[in-house]
Amino acid sequence: MDIKYKFSDLISLKKLQSIIESFSNIAQVPIAIYDINEEMVVFAKKRDLCVKSLKLNYDYSIQKVIQRIKKGEKHLIEICQDGGINIVGTIVIGNETIAVIMTSKFYFLEFDKEQLTKNIGIYNFSEYEGLKGIEQSKTLISEKTNTLLKFVEEFIQMLIDMGYDSMQHFQNEKKIKKAHDKLYNLNKRLESEREEIRSLAYNDAVTGLPNKRIFYKIFNAKILENSLKENALKGSLLILGLNNFKNVNDTLGYDFGDKILKICGDKLKKILLNDEAYIFKFESDKFLVFIPSVNEETFLINIVERILQVFKEQWSIQRYKILITVSIGVHIFSYTDINNETIIKNADSAMYKAKEAGLNKYVFYDKAISEALERKVKIENCLNKALENEEFFLCYQPQVNVFNNQIEGFEALLRWNSKELGFVSPAEFIPIAEETGLIIPIGRWVIKTACIQNKKWSEKNYKFDHIAVNISAVQLQQLDFVNTVKSILKETGIRAESFEIEITESTLIKSLNLNIKKLEELKSIGVKIALDDFGTGYSSLNYLKMLPVNRIKIDKSFIDDICRGANEEIIIEALVFLGHKMNLDIVAEGVELEEQVEILKNKKCDKIQGYYFSKPLKKLDAENILKTGLKFNRESS
Repeated sequence: MDIKYKFSDLISLKKLQSIIESFSNIAQVPIAIYDINEEMVVFAKKRDLCVKSLKLNYDYSIQKVIQRIKKGEKHLIEICQDGGINIVGTIVIGNETIAVIMTSKFYFLEFDKEQLTKNIGIYNFSEYEGLKGIEQSKTLISEKTNTLLKFVEEFIQMLIDMGYDSMQHFQNEKKIKKAHDKLYNLNKRLESEREEIRSLAYNDAVTGLPNKRIFYKIFNAKILENSLKENALKGSLLILGLNNFKNVNDTLGYDFGDKILKICGDKLKKILLNDEAYIFKFESDKFLVFIPSVNEETFLINIVERILQVFKEQWSIQRYKILITVSIGVHIFSYTDINNETIIKNADSAMYKAKEAGLNKYVFYDKAISEALERKVKIENCLNKALENEEFFLCYQPQVNVFNNQIEGFEALLRWNSKELGFVSPAEFIPIAEETGLIIPIGRWVIKTACIQNKKWSEKNYKFDHIAVNISAVQLQQLDFVNTVKSILKETGIRAESFEIEITESTLIKSLNLNIKKLEELKSIGVKIALDDFGTGYSSLNYLKMLPVNRIKIDKSFIDDICRGANEEIIIEALVFLGHKMNLDIVAEGVELEEQVEILKNKKCDKIQGYYFSKPLKKLDAENILKTGLKFNRESS
């Protein structure tokens, strides 16, 4: 039997001893309590307990009583040789017997005259006295036995109630302890989580490097420390930006990207191990290196070149060979005349300037970089209001038939006259519009404005074949691009055949298959497609035959050199021959000299566009040329 509680655990023996003695005196009976291990724990008038069974040679030891109780007997009544009876009751708490109570009284449970008569001689009674006592006690048997049994039952119940109270107390204590342990474990877990949060607050979760927050703490402390020194050296900040890291995440997944970041952090720590430098993980694909003391620029150049050398090598990550390149912006600063935000901004500006210079490049910050950045910010702000303020307008540059000098089409070119900035070059504002996404609404305006002008000139019966507009990669990648073009054509009511879009090779190469499908859909309704700046991009003849284009426009860079040597002429001749074999119309861009025109005419180029015939014209000037119906010549331009 598996006992969860000992009797002495549940009931105070000292208190119980006092209670038993009181009950024993009142009831005039001896009482003893044994635990289940056969040990007497409390007793009163122990000497009066019956120790010899009425049945001679019967083993009445407490061991035997406990054994019988363990076998399942709940109450035992034994008749003793001295004429009394012993009553043994079990104390059961929680379905477990934890003790027995034994009490005696000198009268019999049952009147067994024959057996008692045999025992008279044992106690030296005269037969008369013994039989008389037996007869007198007979009348007391029922009443006294019932009283004793009731007393035992009530006393056992009292002990059970006390035991249950104690057990409840123990259970409550266990619950409290369990709750305390749970609270303790929760506190430990919370402390561990707080420590983890503190770590995450100051360390990057992926690389383990200190993050931006701890950088500011260290950086501000160094600024304060060095600003108090009379001859403090200058400090330096390097911002390293990984190139095309978004493409890695998009193609190989963020987990793979995290591995690259971790490797980058480890390599930087190894490279700068012996230098007084702090390394931080700054933003998604940026690392920051803070060097508190710099004597000369050559020291920084040495560090930067060591970093770039590592990034020139391919890395083996899982089953991939990866080439990760980096652009580094370097800013050397004085601790006394600049604040931390300006330092970071300047280093970041230099880093983006390095990105513009190519892969694995570094740029030292100078004032011109800030001025260029400020100019870019101004342009972006003004672009946001340009459409609303009607600051854009289109110019139209004629495309002239090289053999009869007649206009066959126009290229619509976007121009911007800002109320705040004045005239802004397309080469300056269009990349910013593409970068910010503003090219989407601006491009839609260009298409619609060109189509409206096309409709007006067509209604006046002016002779021209088409008006072309340039389409950027950002526009072409829009899911609704084809529907936008169709909607504008329908709205303006022009023939699709009189509308042309010009795209560059670099525009097409991104999402090539999807872009081809879009162009095929437009071509199927009659829209013309021209491949602009041909020869400057990928110039792959393998994919040229896949493109649904009507004409190719040879880039100005080829035209510029056409008069300088035979090789350049051969290239032009080959391009024209190839285009004609593919049933493509050929347009030469940037033609400025009569010698260029003659060579192109000899090479059978179809059309010419450039300052030789005309600069881009405002709509009224272009209309005047169409109105007169005059052929172009050098003098008329």
